[in-house]
Amino acid sequence: MTNCISRKVILVPGCLLCPIYQVGYNESKLNWRKEILDYLCMSGVSLVQMPCPEVMFKTYDVGLSRKPHGVRYYEKLPGFKDHCKVLAHGVAKQIEALQRNGYVIEAILGIENSPTCAVNKIFTYGIGTEKRSGLFISELNNYLMESGFVIPIIGITRQKKNQKKEIAQIMELIEGL
Repeated sequence: MTNCISRKVILVPGCLLCPIYQVGYNESKLNWRKEILDYLCMSGVSLVQMPCPEVMFKTYDVGLSRKPHGVRYYEKLPGFKDHCKVLAHGVAKQIEALQRNGYVIEAILGIENSPTCAVNKIFTYGIGTEKRSGLFISELNNYLMESGFVIPIIGITRQKKNQKKEIAQIMELIEGL
C-alpha cells in the first residue's frame, strides 16, 4: 500500500515517469517501465523526477524531437556538458533541501546505456559498450561526493530480464533486507 507521507525518497530519471522524454517514444517501448514503477508505487516511497538533460537542452521542441545519439555526440555538442553540470547542481541542491527537512534519500536511479543517465555502462555507436557513467549522472555524482553525501546510484535497464535483480537491489535499500 502506498504511504502518501513517506519520508523515504528515490530520485528517478525523467523518462521513467514521463515516457515521452524517451527518444523515439512509442507505446511499444513502454513495457520496460511497468515492473519497476509497480514496485516503486507499492513500496510507499516518494518519487522525485530528475530533469532530462537531453529534452531540456536548448528548447523542449528540439529536445522532444531529437534523434538517438551516443555519448560522443553529446560530449562534442557545444554547451551540453555545462548544461548537465547546471542541472546536476540543481538536483544536488534539491537533495540537500530534502535532507535538511527530514527526508531520507534512499537511492538515485539512472538508465543504463543512456548518454546522460547511465550509471555503469553506455552504448557508444561504433565502439560498443563502455564502462562509465552518463554525462548528467557523472556530474551529479561529483556534486554528491563534494558535498559528502553517500547515496546509492542504481542503474536500471530497459531489458525485462534484468529487472528482478534491479528491483531486489532497490528493495534491499528501501526495506533493509
